[in-house]
Amino acid sequence: MYELIIIGGCPADMTPAAYAARKKLNALLISCDIGAKAALQAHRYLQRLSE
Repeated sequence: MYELIIIGGCPADMTPAAYAARKKLNALLISCDIGAKAALQAHRYLQRLSE
């Protein structure tokens, strides 16, 4: 079960996903397409949080 579900992949939708990751919430981001650069930045950000 997810604590937060975000629909969309634009920067305005990625922001709450980043905040959810900081708070270690179980979140789901649903999007038809996320730009490659945004996806790469999100991946790097989540890696830094897990260190």
